[in-house]
Amino acid sequence: MKRDIENIEDIRLLIDGFYEKVKLDEIIFPFFKEMSEEKWAKHLDIMYSFWNNAIFLTGNYTGYPMETHRRISAVMPMQRQHFERWIQLFTMTADELFKGKNTEALKQTAISISALMQTKITKKHENPE
Repeated sequence: MKRDIENIEDIRLLIDGFYEKVKLDEIIFPFFKEMSEEKWAKHLDIMYSFWNNAIFLTGNYTGYPMETHRRISAVMPMQRQHFERWIQLFTMTADELFKGKNTEALKQTAISISALMQTKITKKHENPE
């Protein structure tokens, strides 16, 4: 029987599992293919902190993910398919590993963040000012 996400170790398990899928994914991986091992480690640490804060309100994340994604998208435009695939892989990983209130909250937060980023980032590429 699956249990709920309860702590930072669970967040790490989820994020590590998710990025293992990303590394094999033709749609998402191109955004990461140039990352060194050092950059991967730093990225994972940021993601652990971000999602730990998102679920448990730890206050240990400070950053501007929208700005980071805008910079990335300026070099390699992010499109609807990228956001859809990200959500698919992320929620699939969460469902494979966990079940419960925190897991559902995490998935809903991911969907909301993805929708907001997609709106803010893809609109710029579809309708340049």
